[in-house]
Amino acid sequence: MQFGIENLKKILLAVFVLIYTLFEIFESKFKWMKLLKLLNVVKEIPRVVASAPFIDQELDDLSTEEHKELIGFIAERFELDNDKSEEAIEAALMWMVATGNAVEKFKELGVFSKKKKQKSVHVSG
Repeated sequence: MQFGIENLKKILLAVFVLIYTLFEIFESKFKWMKLLKLLNVVKEIPRVVASAPFIDQELDDLSTEEHKELIGFIAERFELDNDKSEEAIEAALMWMVATGNAVEKFKELGVFSKKKKQKSVHVSG
């Protein structure tokens, strides 16, 4: 199956928007509108998870021109024009690959099995 650069752009955009929104929320005072924006971004997570098996392979298959197109797509969308923009986008790409790998490992463990009852996990400081 060919995942394609257009699908990769959509997934990278969802990841970048998630990172951007989280940063925006953490850097400012709490506002309900920002929380609502985050909820809109969170709804994209299932698409990222479903795409996980294809992301790493598709990134490996990108030509130099496609790689530049992917970087340019995000840089233009977020109006990034400094020298660090490519590094930030590369970091988001690495996060996508790491997320994809983590999802695959959790699947192998049966973590996402509907038959398996999940324990509640609480994170506290």
